[in-house]
Amino acid sequence: MTIDRRRLFDMLAKRCHDPDLLWLLHVIVFHDPTKDYKMQDRDNLRQHLPPHKSLFHAPPFCGLPIGNLTSQFFANVYLNELDQFIKHVLKCCFYLRYVDDLVLLDPKIEKLQNWQHAITDFTGEKLALAMNQKATRLAPVAGGVDFAGFIVRHDYMLVRRRVVGNLKMKLRQAGRRLFYPSSEYTAFRFEAETLQRLFATVNSYLGHFMRAQTRRCVKKLWKNFPFIPRFFRVFSHKLARLDQRLRRKRKLKPQIHWLQYQFKGYICLIEIGCYFEAFNADAQKLAPLLNLRLQKNWRGFAYSCGFPRRFLMKNLGKLKNARVPVVVVRETGRELYRTKERLPYLLLEYPKP
Repeated sequence: MTIDRRRLFDMLAKRCHDPDLLWLLHVIVFHDPTKDYKMQDRDNLRQHLPPHKSLFHAPPFCGLPIGNLTSQFFANVYLNELDQFIKHVLKCCFYLRYVDDLVLLDPKIEKLQNWQHAITDFTGEKLALAMNQKATRLAPVAGGVDFAGFIVRHDYMLVRRRVVGNLKMKLRQAGRRLFYPSSEYTAFRFEAETLQRLFATVNSYLGHFMRAQTRRCVKKLWKNFPFIPRFFRVFSHKLARLDQRLRRKRKLKPQIHWLQYQFKGYICLIEIGCYFEAFNADAQKLAPLLNLRLQKNWRGFAYSCGFPRRFLMKNLGKLKNARVPVVVVRETGRELYRTKERLPYLLLEYPKP
C-alpha cells in the first residue's frame, strides 16, 4: 500500500524500450481501482480491514491492487533496488528476501546494526518506504530465524505459533456448527457449506505444515478436535472427504451398502422420497423400537421398514430415549443419473456407560 507508482514506473521505463509495452505498463501501474469499481462485499467484511491495508486510505499515487498478478511482480521490481544495495554496496554475503521479509546474516552484531540503519535510510530516501521497526530484530541464529511463516533452525523448521493458533480458532468456529456434545448424547451435523469450507481451510494449513517438522503438532490437533474424523478421513498431512465415495454411487443399493458399512453400529435412516427407510439388520432393530411393520424383499433387500418424513423428529426422540445410535441420511436434491444423491445429515451417538 506504500509503493510509489511514479517511482515504480520510472524503474520499469529504464528497462523497457518498446513503446507499446511501455504504454500498457503505464495503464496498469497508474490505474486507480478506487474509482469506477463495483463493490462485492455481501458480508460487509471491509469494515474489519485495517486502514493501512486498504487502497481507499493510501496516499496519492501509492499502493498496488493485491489481486492483480502484475502487482506481485512489480513489488519484486521495486525492491530489486534494495537487493542491489544490500549485495553490492553493503557487501552482505548471506542475504535472503521473500516479498518484504528480509534476513541478513553476519558473525558481527555491530555490522548488522550498521546495516540496519543503512537499509532504513536507503528505503526511506530512495524507495519512500518505512521499515517495520516492530518486526525488526537482531538475534542469534541458534534461536531460529522467523522467516516466511516458519521458524528456521540449523537442521529443522517449525511453524509459527500464531499460524497454529489461527488454525485452532477456525477449528473451534467450525466445531460450534458441526459438533454438539452433551452429557446425554453427542450430535454431529453434516452442514455441506461448513464442511466444504473447513475441508479447504484445513488442507491449506496442512499443506503449509508439510514444509516443517509438525508431526506431533498435527497429532495433537486431531486429539484436541476429535470431531474431525467423523467428517473426514485423516491422513498425516491431508484430509479427504468421508462422503467422497458415496457421491460417486449411481444407484440406491450401492448407496445403502456404503452407508451401512461406513456407519457400523448405527441405524441408518435413509430418505427416499417422502419416507425414511431402514434396511436388513437396521430394519430388524428399528421396527420393534418404533412399532413399524417389517417388510420382506423390498427394494432388493431382505428386510425393510420406514415411516413418513414428517415423523422424523418424533421418532428421533424415541431413539434418543432408547439410546440407539442413529445416522440420518437426506436427499440433497441433486440427481446422479437416475438416482438422487444422498448424504449424511445428522449423527447421534451416546457415551459409553
